[in-house]
Amino acid sequence: MVMSLSCSGPTARPVAVTSTAAVDYNRLVLTAIKKMPSGGGYSTTQATDRLRQSAVSVSEGNISLRPEKAKPSYCSGATYLVFLSVIQTLQQSGQIQMSDKTLNRLAIADAKDGVEPWGRWN
Repeated sequence: MVMSLSCSGPTARPVAVTSTAAVDYNRLVLTAIKKMPSGGGYSTTQATDRLRQSAVSVSEGNISLRPEKAKPSYCSGATYLVFLSVIQTLQQSGQIQMSDKTLNRLAIADAKDGVEPWGRWN
């Protein structure tokens, strides 16, 4: 099955999702949660935002995560890293393909609340 998704907005490029079997998203999320580091404290400062941003990078059509760099964190930052971890797993298994442009929009940028994927998540 191939389906097309939109990241956001009228100029967003489609995302190709290729799957020959149903994906157990709940399992992927639970696996991603288990891979996340524990501890590190709670903070909502701009310094915390910069740490979270440094935990995500995009290169050659792949998203890369280093969640241990995002300490301290807060609820939406932690859950967004879980979401990106699922995206990363789907990419690595060949079940999803995204352009660098789409991945960069997903990467945690300095977005205001309600703007871009991170701002909407937050």
